[in-house]
Amino acid sequence: MTDFPYKFTLLLFSFCISALIVCCSDRSYSTTFPQNMAESDFQMVPALASKHLLKDLPLCRVMLEDTSEFVWLVLVPRKNNMKEIHDLSSEERYVLMDEMTKASLAVKKVATTLNGGTEPTKINTGALGNICSQLHVHVLARYEGDKAWPGPVWGACPAVPWGEKLQEVKDMFVAAFSE
Repeated sequence: MTDFPYKFTLLLFSFCISALIVCCSDRSYSTTFPQNMAESDFQMVPALASKHLLKDLPLCRVMLEDTSEFVWLVLVPRKNNMKEIHDLSSEERYVLMDEMTKASLAVKKVATTLNGGTEPTKINTGALGNICSQLHVHVLARYEGDKAWPGPVWGACPAVPWGEKLQEVKDMFVAAFSE
């Protein structure tokens, strides 16, 4: 009888791990989520709309930040009146996390290519919203020794637009998201 609490705890732990694996396993958008979770009347604030549109995912609009100093995407959930991640439904939060992962992999691939095969030191992901309160998530590559390292990128150096390389970078991202 003294084994009971231990065995019960072990059984409960095993059940929780199994449930977690089932809940977090890769889900297909076509069978689990609608192809398009966006609101039809979605509006972006000008600060976000001025970035370069790459593509629409089921939940987020993927925008390219116009600064060649950093390989930097911004994901904007196409839902109105959202300021915080917790404002999204649980299903939408799952999709957002999946899209953040896809964006991180795309940023890593493009940054590695642009930097001669050298992978980024870190992929930074953040939803701040102190200046622009519409819900959006930054995903950017960081290299040890970059102009802002190790501090935050905001205000660290003037933005140098992609210029003539813009279309090439956009095409690289579209290809990276297609893999």
